[in-house]
Amino acid sequence: MQRHLAQFRIRPVHGLAHPRGGGGDHLGIDPQFLPVPDLDSVFGGTPRKTDHDLIASAIFTQPELGTVGLSEEDARDVGPIEVYCAAFRPMQAMFAGHEERVMMKLIVCADTRKVLGVHLVGDHAGELIQLVGIAVKMGATKEDFDATVAVHPTMSEELVTMKTPVRTA
Repeated sequence: MQRHLAQFRIRPVHGLAHPRGGGGDHLGIDPQFLPVPDLDSVFGGTPRKTDHDLIASAIFTQPELGTVGLSEEDARDVGPIEVYCAAFRPMQAMFAGHEERVMMKLIVCADTRKVLGVHLVGDHAGELIQLVGIAVKMGATKEDFDATVAVHPTMSEELVTMKTPVRTA
């Protein structure tokens, strides 16, 4: 495996692999969790260039966390932003008598309207962020989100029904 990883400039370091090679602040991924295009390149003999920009990620804790794109702080450094937030008790939790809540945040460039980041806390955040990551990767705008018909009753409908920014920067 070391030979395969070296061929693609993936350097294992204490159980981590750096897809871009070298040290520093590169993305660290355990080889068993390499993205599928990387696996195809390393083990399948089908070389592909993997784009490591805008990788959706999740932390499978209770509650789950999901994130893709820029944080609010990093987005402020890029230019003017609008921040949309929702915090609510999902209908499935209410029906079951549970108190769990969900938090969602969209970070939008005020000039281009492009969604720069999405951050989720709640059940199934890992599943949701993978799907939202596709839209963010494709350059979706806030208006693209708004033009999407919400599936009711779901947690994800909040992502397409947030109409007023809670703050700007």
